[in-house]
Amino acid sequence: MLDPVSLARDVLEATALMAADPTLLAEAGRRVTEKRAAPARAVWDAAEVVRAQLLALGGFLAERARDVADVRDRVVAELDGRPAPGVPQVTEPSVLAAADLAPADTAISTRGRSRQARRRLRPRPG
Repeated sequence: MLDPVSLARDVLEATALMAADPTLLAEAGRRVTEKRAAPARAVWDAAEVVRAQLLALGGFLAERARDVADVRDRVVAELDGRPAPGVPQVTEPSVLAAADLAPADTAISTRGRSRQARRRLRPRPG
């Protein structure tokens, strides 16, 4: 079983690989050069092409469509000079409730915190 830090690292590495996907990059580049699309628009539209392909394949690959949307949102935010979307960083004990959470958000928000939370919940000897 992987420790939480190793698991978070693996998730973030997989997200980085997805951002460098040759199909996504080629489609975004084509939209910039041939259609004169703004880079952020080109990435958005190219990601939608990849998402549609994954959804059409079904099964495990269709589950990765949400990951492509997460990468898209992060890249577009960077291109637009905005902060990356995701779970805000908190410094106090918190409860996170979400209908859907991207793997990268989960990895970033729980990194090193789950163990601390478990320790705090244990009864104090006394």
